[in-house]
Amino acid sequence: IGLTQQLAISADGSTMASGGADGAVRLWHWPTGQLVHTFARRRLMGDGHTATITALAFHPDGRALYSASADGTIKEWDSAERCLLNTLSTRGWTPTDLQESADGVQLVCANCAGKIVVWEIATLLPVAQLAPHQKRVNAIALLQTPAYHLFASASHHGTLKLRHRQPHVHRTHPTKHIPARTTRNR
Repeated sequence: IGLTQQLAISADGSTMASGGADGAVRLWHWPTGQLVHTFARRRLMGDGHTATITALAFHPDGRALYSASADGTIKEWDSAERCLLNTLSTRGWTPTDLQESADGVQLVCANCAGKIVVWEIATLLPVAQLAPHQKRVNAIALLQTPAYHLFASASHHGTLKLRHRQPHVHRTHPTKHIPARTTRNR
């Protein structure tokens, strides 16, 4: 199996996904720990990633699984049918973390360039870019309630940014920037 770098568990607790340095994404039956499927690393042909898995996130429905890789792509997998649904290009930057909104409407992706991009799941298009960090974003966290959304991000240069925004409204306008409040780690 090799070096495992990332883990994610479906909301219903039935499936765990693992991703590693070999570029493969594996699905496990959570209660038994049995390996049930491998989305193999792409060699010359195939659907898989070509580099290390950098992040994993399940859609709240437990069926869609998102994987990010150092190859500069985010892939949407159908964990039930065990097939690739879509590949999103990050236009040259390496994704470092993924979080799915609790309502399943948005996928938030942090990257090595210090940016955080919000993708709309229905269209698979970026709809917002959060105020950037100066360096690589190491981790992101989301809290979603009917009244507000909170985003937190931590960067490689020791800052933590907190963002508050109103609940998602379906938009058709271009990507917009959302400001942040910054706290320095000491």
